[in-house]
Amino acid sequence: MGSEKAGQLDCLGQLRDGDEAAFTDVKGSVFSYRLATVETVKADTPGELHAKTDLTLAVPSYSGREYVAYRFNEK
Repeated sequence: MGSEKAGQLDCLGQLRDGDEAAFTDVKGSVFSYRLATVETVKADTPGELHAKTDLTLAVPSYSGREYVAYRFNEK
């Protein structure tokens, strides 16, 4: 899940479907993905955040009533 703190994952809002992104884990391994879609998911349906793509980054709204789900597939 994402963070509500300013600066955390702010750059995700600039991504568009088809954009490429690379994520580096704590061991230095780099994983390449392509943004498949961006969806809004209600907070009372958390199951909707799982298993649609290879990677989902979920950022909560300020109200906490929903998440913006950035869904990525491996390149």
